[in-house]
Amino acid sequence: MLTRFENYLRNIKGYSERTTSEYLKDLKAFARWAKTHREGAKWSTLTRSDIDEYITQRAKEGIKPATTNRELASISALYRYFIREGLLTNNPARFQSRRKVGHHLPNTIPSEDLQKAYANSVGVVHVWIGLLSTTGIRISELLGLKWEDIDFKTCALEINGKGDKDRIVYTTPEYLELMRQAY
Repeated sequence: MLTRFENYLRNIKGYSERTTSEYLKDLKAFARWAKTHREGAKWSTLTRSDIDEYITQRAKEGIKPATTNRELASISALYRYFIREGLLTNNPARFQSRRKVGHHLPNTIPSEDLQKAYANSVGVVHVWIGLLSTTGIRISELLGLKWEDIDFKTCALEINGKGDKDRIVYTTPEYLELMRQAY
């Protein structure tokens, strides 16, 4: 059954290799737990309280909220698949509450260090440091930037970011002129 679900995630839903493997890892861990805690447990016999108990146990083990939320999403996705395939009519994970995830700020370079690096750089590196600090793009996004992604009239950069998502960021005409000179 999990093999068919894996094919569904990859081929129909278009999930990445990593996401698919994480979902399967989560489901296998939940299935192992169910076998040791619920005699004769099958996907069709597990209940919302079983899922609650599993997630609660995982939290007590110190598993981070983001991980248990993903595990819950994996379980819910499997049950949605069962319903889609006509194998079940109920998703016991459907209205399961998610754990609160603390938001943290990304690591940044101290302002003084950034100013010092910018002042001591030349050419392409000077432009790169300026673009990274003023636009907030990632280094990988900067390295993937092509000339055709730059609109010199509007100072817009079309960025292909994480998860293959495109977005537009803006810079100043001065940086675009520095880019022309550096390249």
